[in-house]
This record gives sequence, C-alpha cells and structure tokens, in this order.
Amino acid sequence: MRPGSMRVAWDRIIPQTNLTQDAIEGFASGNPELDHFWLDKSLTYSKIGMCAVHVAMKGEDIAGFYTISPSVIRGVGLPKSRQAGKPTMAHPSWLIGELAVRKDLRGKKENGSVGAALLCHAVHMACDLSVMAGGRLVMLDPLNDTLGKWYEDHGFLRLPDAKTMFMPLRNARSYVNDRNDEHCGLSLSGSASERL
Repeated sequence: MRPGSMRVAWDRIIPQTNLTQDAIEGFASGNPELDHFWLDKSLTYSKIGMCAVHVAMKGEDIAGFYTISPSVIRGVGLPKSRQAGKPTMAHPSWLIGELAVRKDLRGKKENGSVGAALLCHAVHMACDLSVMAGGRLVMLDPLNDTLGKWYEDHGFLRLPDAKTMFMPLRNARSYVNDRNDEHCGLSLSGSASERL
C-alpha cells in the first residue's frame, strides 16, 4: 500500500464518556456480542477503569469503537522465542478487548477500511501507552476464525493452543510506522511514537 492511498472514514476519536445516551443507543455493529457489550457494559467498564473506550466519529455519527486496557500474558503460553528468557513471568501487555464497526460501514473501502484504521489506531495507542507505562505485547481475542485470519493478515500471531493472539511491541511499532498517518487516523509527529 503506497503512502497517501488510504483515507480514514472518521474525523475524530473521542472517549465514549463524551457521548450522549442517544448516540450510544444509536450505534449497532450487527454483531450481537459486540452490540451487547456496547449497550450494556462499555460505559460502566470505562467509568470504573476496566478499559478505555475510544469512539471514531464522522460528524455526529459513530463509525466504530475499540477498547484498550492493561493486561498480561503468562510466559508459559508464549512461544519460546517470545519469552525473553522469562518463561514463568507475566509479560505486560495491552489488550484490544473489543473492536467494532457500524453495520453499514463494514466491508466498505471507499473511505478506507474503518476496521483496519481502527485496528491501526488501537495498535498505535498501545505503542504510545507502552512508552509511558511499559509493555511487551499487544493482544486480542478474536470472536471467530474469520476475524482471527483478518488479524493474522495484520500481523498478529496466535498463541499455541489458545484463542488469544498477540503482536510484539517491536512489530507493532513497525505496523504503525508502515502505514501512513491517514490510514491510522493519527499523526506520528508530536506523539510518543516518535521515540519508538
């Protein structure tokens, strides 16, 4: 993908806590599990500090959202090459817990893939957070095998014998830097990612 070839399908990312209840209730991804999380859990989880919920807005409409929170992966679950010589240690990670795109935008590429751009934004956020608070990995748990394959196409690796997938922060930095600013919806200049 050549630089400048992607455009992001939103104009800003805001915390979910900045939304009205009507806006929250007006969003649907078409996935019952994600929609249940969005409507019944996300605001509470955000308010009590379980995760941060970042919402992509296009005008007054929600294009999608993702969550991110600190987590760990036990070294024994990682491939030996990724254990950093610490097989019994809990490896600090950033969990992309949920990622959803509004139903009518799913699979559309005219303005750039909302899902790919949200993922890039979330990975970029994990990179920035790792500079401030540490971390070795970005992790996620895909809802199904189709999404698992999609995440693999974006550089995530599967843990042996587990649903969980991960991306080492070193790879995450390359993933973000290999995409242009428009694709991720973030400018790399002036952020902590300059030091990555």
